[in-house]
Amino acid sequence: MWSLGVILYILLSGSPPFNPDRTDKSLLKQICGGDYSFPASKFGGISHHAIDLIKKLMNVDPKERLSADQVISKKLKFHG
Repeated sequence: MWSLGVILYILLSGSPPFNPDRTDKSLLKQICGGDYSFPASKFGGISHHAIDLIKKLMNVDPKERLSADQVISKKLKFHG
């Protein structure tokens, strides 16, 4: 489910959520710490529902992360 969140992030923004070129944190620390953002330049036209879904899919705590059943049961809006 975490990978689905990453793929959804990429599909909606056109870029990955983690940046290997950052100098302040390694890629591994970004991933393990859930250190990503939703820049307005890429997510300005994306609904808060879609952003919330990504956040819940990419939760670093597997116990708190959405399951496939939880995602399927939601009515989602991605634009607007």
